[in-house]
Amino acid sequence: MLRAGWTSVKFVAVAVPASLLFLDNVGSVARVHGSSMMPTLQGDRRGGGRRDYVWLNTFAVRRFQVERGDVVVFSSPTDPSKILIKRVTALEGDVVHSPTYKQNYVLIKRGYMWMEGDNKEMSMDSHNFGQISRGLLLGKVEYIIWPPQRWGRVKALPETVATNAKVTKRTMADLAGGVLEDLENPGSGHIVSIAAECK
Repeated sequence: MLRAGWTSVKFVAVAVPASLLFLDNVGSVARVHGSSMMPTLQGDRRGGGRRDYVWLNTFAVRRFQVERGDVVVFSSPTDPSKILIKRVTALEGDVVHSPTYKQNYVLIKRGYMWMEGDNKEMSMDSHNFGQISRGLLLGKVEYIIWPPQRWGRVKALPETVATNAKVTKRTMADLAGGVLEDLENPGSGHIVSIAAECK
């Protein structure tokens, strides 16, 4: 009897740290809440819908293997107790034109990203709170694992999803002096100050 109890203690002593190491460094499962990522991810139970459960690749974000179009989970920049799920639409060095943000043109700083929900009307995202530090990333959404009828890989930006922002890849030389040519009217000679977003 004592030997069986000791075996159980040894199993728990090995299994718990191994599980925590796996979940912290490789991946974990998360349930989607809200409708900001519809139709890609279902998180709204109204109308009899079922919430998706997704596989998060935590290893990918530790190595910063994140591209434009990937869906990620991150801590809210305004309330760290909240976890958000959005799509990466711009990376460092990109210029975002966002008519709904406080600045029309934003240069994405080093170590930052621009996030948007697929359901534009229902999403609180970078249009509301600005650039997101990659230090806030918790995981990259790779698969829907539940319910069974929705199993599959979460794809990069589907054709059915349009982003609110226009993204342009620029070099730092293009941005010298803190100005950027008007992306809406190229060749017009208009410039837009972006000094507040440059470092």
